[in-house]
Amino acid sequence: MISSVMTMVVAATVLTDSLQAVTVTGSLKDARPIELQPVAVTTVGMVRMEKQGINGLEDVTAVIPNFYKPAYGSSMTASLYVRGFGSRIDNPSMAMYVDGLPMMDKNLYDFEFYDMRSVDMLCGPQGTLYGRNSGGGVMLMQTLSPLAWQGVRASVDYEVNGSVAAKAGWYGMLGDNMGLSVTGGYKHNGGYFKNDYDGRTVDSGNDVFGRVRFQWIGDNGWSADNVLSASYVDEGGFAYQQYFADNDSTANVNTNDTCNYHRTAVMAGITVKHLGEKVNFSSATSFQYLKDRMHTDNDFSTKDYFVMAQNQHSRMFTEELLLRRADKEAKWQWVFGAFGFAKWHKSNSPVTFKQEGINDLILYYVNKAISAQMPNSGLDMHNFTIYSNFDIPTFGGAIFHQSDYTIGHFTLTGGVRLDVEKTKLNYDSNVNYDYQMTVMGRATGYHELDTAFVGSRSKTFVQVMPKAAVTYDFSKGNVYASVAKGYKAGGFNTQIFADIMQELLKNQMMGSRGMTQYTSHVYEDASATEYKPETSWNFEVGAHLNPAAGLTVNADAFWIECSNQQVTVMPEGNATGRLMSNAAKSRSIGFEAAANYRHPMGWEFNATWGFTEAKFRDFQYSDDVNYKGNHLPYAPQNTISLAAGKDWHFNGFFDGLYVGGRYDMVGKIWWNEDNSLSQPLYGLLSARVTLRHNNAALTFYGRNLTDTDYNVFYFKSVSREFYAKGLPVTGGVKLTLAL
Repeated sequence: MISSVMTMVVAATVLTDSLQAVTVTGSLKDARPIELQPVAVTTVGMVRMEKQGINGLEDVTAVIPNFYKPAYGSSMTASLYVRGFGSRIDNPSMAMYVDGLPMMDKNLYDFEFYDMRSVDMLCGPQGTLYGRNSGGGVMLMQTLSPLAWQGVRASVDYEVNGSVAAKAGWYGMLGDNMGLSVTGGYKHNGGYFKNDYDGRTVDSGNDVFGRVRFQWIGDNGWSADNVLSASYVDEGGFAYQQYFADNDSTANVNTNDTCNYHRTAVMAGITVKHLGEKVNFSSATSFQYLKDRMHTDNDFSTKDYFVMAQNQHSRMFTEELLLRRADKEAKWQWVFGAFGFAKWHKSNSPVTFKQEGINDLILYYVNKAISAQMPNSGLDMHNFTIYSNFDIPTFGGAIFHQSDYTIGHFTLTGGVRLDVEKTKLNYDSNVNYDYQMTVMGRATGYHELDTAFVGSRSKTFVQVMPKAAVTYDFSKGNVYASVAKGYKAGGFNTQIFADIMQELLKNQMMGSRGMTQYTSHVYEDASATEYKPETSWNFEVGAHLNPAAGLTVNADAFWIECSNQQVTVMPEGNATGRLMSNAAKSRSIGFEAAANYRHPMGWEFNATWGFTEAKFRDFQYSDDVNYKGNHLPYAPQNTISLAAGKDWHFNGFFDGLYVGGRYDMVGKIWWNEDNSLSQPLYGLLSARVTLRHNNAALTFYGRNLTDTDYNVFYFKSVSREFYAKGLPVTGGVKLTLAL
């Protein structure tokens, strides 16, 4: 925290920044302030983030009702759930914009919220204005503007588990109408979970990040906002613990191979605007670069089964053009826009099978089939690697329009978007291996075989996304009703290729010896990797109210009908990959409520509650199993957050004191489609105490102070079940300066 004076200064500059945002950073998409729009919105400002220790996406879980981001795996695993829907792999269910620029890959979503001025979450489909992958909503973030605040901000943070963070930022004016900011930091995570196999911490890591922002406002209506950010992540992860259903127990992390994740990310963008007499214009251009590598012990045990190294390299380019009516007092407000993107994504995922994995997953089944045809015969082979290379170019474009027409107290909103997207998968999976045949007890020499699976697939998706709403404004706020269509892009799931290659390998080994193939099912193409877009219709009523001084209340109720739901399923048998399938239709019904109160004497209260009843309307899992009526897995039924804090001001060495606490509750979470496993509702208590002296502040904090034991993730691999545990009790101290 900063001093009492600086707290007020930062709060004031945040307000100033919001005024400047109309010229510099604000999107021309919005005809009205965000709190007046017909959408469920939660805003978390800079002061609140610093007081409550909000440093990343997982920290706004429950603070934003019906939003859940579990902390597990690695920075790559940005699984987000909104109103019952989410995604573990591939395309996200929620879009994200930072300083007006879209983040096109969810592997970039997990980053440090340093000097974040505001986070606005718009829940529900935002496809008309924001397009693909915004079916659950869109999160709009703004960093602190150098035109709004000048000075130096710095902090040093230490936690009891050995985590250390140091951050600093300089904000200055280069003239009367130009501002520049340079920020950066380093964070070392000491980790929380140890590996029984070698005693080392599993989830420790390092994160280096930086950002440069230049802003300019001209005298002739032109302005520019240029942002360059970069980060490097080097971390462990995947602290998965095997679950034993027979006695409902969980073992410690115990893997014999290393798990880690490395990521280099760069994002550059420029927004240019012109405010004219009749029409306002903006152009937002961005380039994004991602290169990462994930290495996992894919059996997550001490067995020598197999390991995987996934290497990805993506380059993404986006361009958005907007035209909006300049007269803000006109009854009819309109915006026209065009959006285009290109994404070049390449990856390779070598999977190395070790001897135990070969014996248990391949030779056991092959030799069983061989012995049935030829007694006392079989095959033997040693370590080999399946190489898989993928090239996935994706191109898309959209045109859209939205109008807002005001008649007295009513505002009618209507819009539509046409989205066209083309994606292609070029794949090359291959393996070279030697095997030895034993016939009637006599061993033959080694034989060499090559198995290859090469080809390409392409898909084109066309979506029309309409939206309609009506808002009634009155002195204490507004009420609204809306209907909108959401859309999550389709594509290709490459995680299943290792399983496809295993089947081809088994068949080829037996076929090469003139025997009947192991199985009659052979993938002749990559159709199993394809999945279609997921679409949804959201029906919503809500209110934004200001019933008393210092008090704001937001509430809404929604009904969502989802078709072609993208469901992550495990193929039958000892599968190692994940299969994305459009297997389900589902329905989500729920509500969200939030109240924020600030008392003149320094008291602050925040309360949110999100409830979602999300169930399958139809999910034919197999010929004799349908999960109709079951809850959707991984998304919590309730998210509840209660926070309170108090500021005191003194005349002495310490001129201020802040004491605050927050209690977040999440659950119930169902872990599988048959709803046989679940995580009950659990609560996490955090607290912060800040002492202020002039421009310095010293904060003592604790998280999960009751040391609640809870699970944040569940999955199956090679017929074994695993959980990821939530973080245990921790605490630390933070020194902050604002000069």
